[in-house]
Amino acid sequence: MQKLSNTVYYLFLETIRDYMSIILTLIVPIMLLVLVNYNITAIPTVTFSANFDLPDFVKTSENPDAVLTLRDNILKVEIKTKDPTKISIIKATVWKITSKLKEVRPFYNVKYIKISSLDEKSHTLAGMLALSVLSSGMVTITRTLARYMDKKITKFINITPIKIQFYLSMIVNSTFITLASSFVLLTLARVLNIKYTLTLSGLLMILFSGFISALIGFAIPIIVRSRTGSVAIATLVYTILPPLSGMYFPIEFLPKYLQSFSYCLPSTWIFLLVKSALKI
Repeated sequence: MQKLSNTVYYLFLETIRDYMSIILTLIVPIMLLVLVNYNITAIPTVTFSANFDLPDFVKTSENPDAVLTLRDNILKVEIKTKDPTKISIIKATVWKITSKLKEVRPFYNVKYIKISSLDEKSHTLAGMLALSVLSSGMVTITRTLARYMDKKITKFINITPIKIQFYLSMIVNSTFITLASSFVLLTLARVLNIKYTLTLSGLLMILFSGFISALIGFAIPIIVRSRTGSVAIATLVYTILPPLSGMYFPIEFLPKYLQSFSYCLPSTWIFLLVKSALKI
């Protein structure tokens, strides 16, 4: 047990020294969470026209980005713009409009567009926590193994009795980093008044998602078998998969063919586990 704790401590120091792991695990998610919370990112204005009275929060125009038509209790949405950012905002706004309509007439529904209930700030919290979990497991372990691979240390470890202890220590270290980053992000969310609920079962789900991330971190160096290649693949996964996994915006906002592909990604299931853990 003493040897295990010493190895975990050494690996933790290695992680702290690797500034890139800290940036990807903690700094990037914190920055994105704060930016979204304070709406610093530029959000384009979207306008509508309709054959019924729109709520006050909806901006209208004679040349709208979307036309809403309500007939026979069916709300049809005709999107005029091709701007993907505006289309995402239109979909979210349509959901809000239908929520207002349901307060008066519960049988209204949306045809052609299906949108899940969306609290933008809570969704962003789940996404950033999932991004942190993805980094604390996959990026941290991949980068550590890549460094040892470059020094040919892993070859030595794999033929010695400390092999099991070493890899177990990496999982324990990854779990500790997941817990620490989760604590920081969730504390920040409380400060920013972002809604979420975390129970013991939810915490276990976050740790399980971290275990999945760790397995990906072990798999990349085994498959790629080179230091630069492993780090490049891990960075590529961290950069490309989150937008396709619902971490930045709901999966429903993706084209249909990408929605099906999204559910084949392990990062999507990490996000869904974290989202479910926070009851968002």
